[in-house]
Amino acid sequence: LSELRDQTLIAGATDLAIEDASGMAWLADGARVIGVRPALNAIFQVPMIAPPGEPLGQFVALAAHGDALYALDAARGRVLSIDPQGRILQVFGEGTLRMPHAIAVDRRRRVFIADRFDQTLHVFRDGRPLAVITAAALGVLEICDLRVHDDDLAIADSLAARVHLFRLLADRAGP
Repeated sequence: LSELRDQTLIAGATDLAIEDASGMAWLADGARVIGVRPALNAIFQVPMIAPPGEPLGQFVALAAHGDALYALDAARGRVLSIDPQGRILQVFGEGTLRMPHAIAVDRRRRVFIADRFDQTLHVFRDGRPLAVITAAALGVLEICDLRVHDDDLAIADSLAARVHLFRLLADRAGP
């Protein structure tokens, strides 16, 4: 294992996402998204390229899949899909998400977002909402974090001091 240090780029990191195929690591620190290429011992700020008039936000959580990085903008209640060069490909969730705080994406590119405001799990695909599931319906007291591995969605439940595992099905939107 190696250790990467750059006080100006990684101070205050709030979340980490790893893209399995490329080994790229992504860090969110609120105002920026940082890319890490461990094989090259390189750290760089992703030059967020927004369409004209599109403000950037407060990035608190990340998820990666293939050639897309999903950055959760908590200040504006939305998700930005970003390519490796920093171009914003898609923005979704505005008007639906109130206090989003955790994000995960599966191999079918379904994006799972935990919303602290009403303790719900929102599921999107291609920027379109597929489902909204309450924590109670999942048997969860408080959704504090999400992770996807293969066909499993892990939901960390801080109030119950548990991690709930759900099998993700191909023909359903939610767990």
